Amino acid sequence: MKKFGFAFKGLVFFFRNELNAKIHSFISVFVIVSGFYFQISVNEWGLVSFAIALVFTTEIINTAIEKIMDMVHPEKDI
Repeated sequence: MKKFGFAFKGLVFFFRNELNAKIHSFISVFVIVSGFYFQISVNEWGLVSFAIALVFTTEIINTAIEKIMDMVHPEKDI
């Protein structure tokens, strides 16, 4: 159960501290609302869900890599 706790803390950190997480969340809500408005099909919902999950996953991985690099080389900020 500790692993889930660590994962949850990581997600909380991501959404509290990363501006891109807030931007992606706002855009995701807009896309979902638009999907309801345009009555997209089940297949399109699957693609939209996949795209949203993919964006968040890559952003979380990118943030993790940035934090690791900050620990390895704190003097370099690119």
